[in-house]
Amino acid sequence: MVAEIEGGLIVKDMRMHVRHALMEFCLGTPSLGEDGAITFAPGSKSETLDEVKRIAADYPKEKFILYTHSPRFARYVARELKNAVEYTGLVSGADREKNKDSFINGDARFIVANHAMSEGINGLQRVCSKMIRMSVTDIGIKNSQVIGRIARNGQEADEKDVIVFDLVRRDTYDEGKLSAQMERALVNYEAKAFGEDLL
Repeated sequence: MVAEIEGGLIVKDMRMHVRHALMEFCLGTPSLGEDGAITFAPGSKSETLDEVKRIAADYPKEKFILYTHSPRFARYVARELKNAVEYTGLVSGADREKNKDSFINGDARFIVANHAMSEGINGLQRVCSKMIRMSVTDIGIKNSQVIGRIARNGQEADEKDVIVFDLVRRDTYDEGKLSAQMERALVNYEAKAFGEDLL
């Protein structure tokens, strides 16, 4: 059910898989595969990918983690960028490890991932301090965990600041979701700092 109130859209009672499909439409120009699943054809238009390229051009010698909720969009981005590897559930465990090694020890400049990278992957922080989140998930802890892949002990000998770029379309559900998650993180941080002051 969709209703317009005072110029803004309110979406109510939307099934999760429908919402995820709508979120994918914001990432680029999708098409439907033979199985009816959303896909992104090689060379298709994506303002998100264009922005990733612009940001990466500002840091020509840096490696990047590119994160999205969509494994299909991650695959598209990994194929469209030079020196990129994919780390999603669409890739076998052995290939994920090979791709991670190529990013950490090899020539891969970009590792394009979804929530498969949220836990249990270490070493990225030794070679990377930049992340571009092309989309976020509904699960705040997963968004935090993916940042934790580079914002952790051993971060390039703790010499570089971690920079996370969030690509979010204005006036969308995702903008509100990201804002709410950041607000909760700030409240948690302030509460922790307050508790430390009491010790």
